[in-house]
Formats: sequence, structure tokens, C-alpha cells
Amino acid sequence: MKMEYLRYFLAAASEGSFSAAGAKMHISPTSIGYAVDKLEDQLTTSLFVRIPSKGLSLTPDGIILQEHAIRILEDVESIEGSFSDSESLRGELVVGCQEVLMWSLVPRAIRVMATRYPELKISMVLTDIGTDFELLDKGRIDVLLTFTLKKIDGHAYDVVDLARPELCAMMREGHPLDNGEEFASLSELGLHPQVMNNEPTAFDLIRDSYNQYGINPPTGFTSNLSAGAQAIVGVSDCIAARFSRPASNLSPLGDKLVYKRIKERTERPDIIAAKITTRDPTRWTKREAFIEVCSELFKTGEMGAHFFY
Repeated sequence: MKMEYLRYFLAAASEGSFSAAGAKMHISPTSIGYAVDKLEDQLTTSLFVRIPSKGLSLTPDGIILQEHAIRILEDVESIEGSFSDSESLRGELVVGCQEVLMWSLVPRAIRVMATRYPELKISMVLTDIGTDFELLDKGRIDVLLTFTLKKIDGHAYDVVDLARPELCAMMREGHPLDNGEEFASLSELGLHPQVMNNEPTAFDLIRDSYNQYGINPPTGFTSNLSAGAQAIVGVSDCIAARFSRPASNLSPLGDKLVYKRIKERTERPDIIAAKITTRDPTRWTKREAFIEVCSELFKTGEMGAHFFY
């Protein structure tokens, strides 16, 4: 049984079609289909249900092979790592993260990784809170960077806590609350229409931060994209409460923005890095290397350009 066949099988399982798997692996869809056919012949079972116009769905045996294949390829990577210097980490690392982390933490981490491990290719996948761990479970991403309020299962995942960012308020320069003070109160902010994050978890967290102090601010707009919120705030008297901020104080339209810390204590999410738990916690792979770099960026204070923590 060839390792390439297992890799191609996992790609087909995660992408849901031979064509998408071929694009991901940079080979033809025919090669993906050939590998799957070979595996099915060797194992004398069907691994996928092929549904015209709907793609591929794993059979019960396919799910079993998926679980084994992930562990087998992890073991192969571990063996290769045992006989090579850490400087020679190579291959591809797929990082899943939310939009905020895609323009703040991940590019900085990639810059460091490119210096330390020039043969390693890193790609990013945009994820959503609520479904991001599914991508990790299915093997579509190697490392997940995300915000969370709940304790993550330590048996299924290796989790590293990176930071607990504070809530901050974004407003345009010259806003009535732009008074030169570092902090603003929620009662002051609540007098102005809000640009709320319409991702449910983020929306609830920010709304509850106001509500715990008896404040119910008016909602002016909603946007799950940071750039959208910045653009609206830059041309209005709206306030956007966020747990992150860009390094630049300019909106996408070129308007100057001001960020203030919040006087009151509010619930703070954890920024974490997670990967599937491995059987050998001492082994060093590209996943561990990337997570360590992310941790370093917070510990050295470099991420203070984007988060109050």
C-alpha cells in the first residue's frame, strides 16, 4: 500500500470530489481516482459512495480507513523527523484560522517560519467559529488558530493557550469620544450605534459584555469582516467593539481610526492553537514548530500591535 495513495484518499475525503482533491494535491483528478481504485482493490471494499453532481461521501469502511490513514501518515512523518535535523522540516502545512488571525498572527508566524524552515510551504484556510474543529477532525487543516470561550477536549486535541485579548473600541478620529483618553466606558460607548460582528459567538460575547452592565446599545450595522467594520466606522459615528485591531490606524477607505481600551472588566476569549493529539507528545513536527512560533510572537509582545492582552 503506497503512502501516496493514502494521501490522495485523504484529500478526496476532505475535499469531497476527485477534481477538488487533484487541485489541492496538484495532480490530475484521474490520478486521485486511480489511487482510490487501487486502495479499494487492495482492501476489497468500497471507500466512497459516488453520487453524480453531489460528489463523494465516505462509506463506513472509508471512515475507518480515514482514521487509520491519518495516524499512519503521522507516524511516517514522525519517523522521518527522527532521522533529520529540525532545520530540514519540509512539505506543506495547512493552517486554519479566522479572518482576524489571518491578517495579524499568521503572516508574522509565516515570516519567522520562512527564515527557520525555508523548505516548508504554509497555506491558510479561512475558518468559522463553530465549524473550525470539524476541518481539523477531517484532516483538511493541520493546525487550527481560533478564539474560544470553552474548554477544549484535551484527549482529542493538543491545545496551546496563546493569549486572552481584552475588548477594545474602534471609532473614527474626531469622534465625540475621541478625547485623548486611553480608556472609554461601556456606558459611553453604548450611547452610539454599534457595528456588530454578525458571527453568532462573537455577536453574543460583545452584546453580553454590554448587557452585564445593564447597557443595550443600538445596532447600526453588522459585519463579520474587520475591513467592513473599519470602513463603516471611518465614515460615521458608529462604534465597533472588537477583540483585535489592525497595526495601521487607517480604514480601507483611508479614514483615520482610534482604538480605546474598555474600563470595565468583561469576559475575554482565549486565542488557542490546536492540533489532533498525537500518540508521541515528544516528537517534533512542522505542527509543533508553527505553534511554538505563534506562542513566541505573543510572549515577546509583538502581537501587542493587534491585541490588548
